[in-house]
Amino acid sequence: MAQSAAQRLLKKWFPYGDGPGSGPRLYALPHAGGAASAYREWIAELAPVIRVVPVQLPGREGRFGEPPADSVQTVAAEAAQALIEHAPQGPIAVFGHSMGAVIAFELAGALAEAGRAPVSLVVSGQPAPHLVREGPAVHLMSDGGLRDHLASLDGTSTEILSDPALMELLAPTIRADYRLFDSYVCERHTPLDIPVSAIGGLDDPHVDAEDLLAWARTTVGPFRVRRFPGGHFYLRERREEVLGFLLDELTGTRGEP
Repeated sequence: MAQSAAQRLLKKWFPYGDGPGSGPRLYALPHAGGAASAYREWIAELAPVIRVVPVQLPGREGRFGEPPADSVQTVAAEAAQALIEHAPQGPIAVFGHSMGAVIAFELAGALAEAGRAPVSLVVSGQPAPHLVREGPAVHLMSDGGLRDHLASLDGTSTEILSDPALMELLAPTIRADYRLFDSYVCERHTPLDIPVSAIGGLDDPHVDAEDLLAWARTTVGPFRVRRFPGGHFYLRERREEVLGFLLDELTGTRGEP
């Protein structure tokens, strides 16, 4: 049976559909250069208690031929429209890692403005959006500088970083994502009214405890910080612990007695 235009659009944004079960949906946004497949294994691991819905941004995997988004706010607004159509009712939560945390924050705000506020926002490996970012714009770095930056994050395999052909293929998407992030200015001055959790790696060279604590300013709702052993991509090293945290966040007591 042929898919309608609306179904094709939702398939673009949410290529894995709903996870099995009837629990709350967790929409997960990837890091710069990442894709929906980063969360593929979460689907089975959190089912059926939580339905993980990886979000596919333009310009990667099944959307490789599409132009990249021109601003964080634009891609968040477009994702919000698709999400509301995908899940018009029932509890939803939003998760984002690194660059994805900024998009997740703007997405949560757009959803709240549309009357579809998430029950929780979990941001990972990213300083609060109102903090001034220091250092050079990553998207303007030389090829060597970009490789060094990616190596410092320890999230890209040495096989990719040392392969000029692969880097030539992937660099445009990575640079487009960093252009999106480098040009981002937080214009959302009204705090959210939802639970927010900021999580990160204890050894992340780019995000420290104060960066995570600063997310408290983004909400008038409950807020907590949790740090796990590991670097910027601690999610991979401590996946079981992170998934346990998310289970508690969405179905438990948020660490309260």
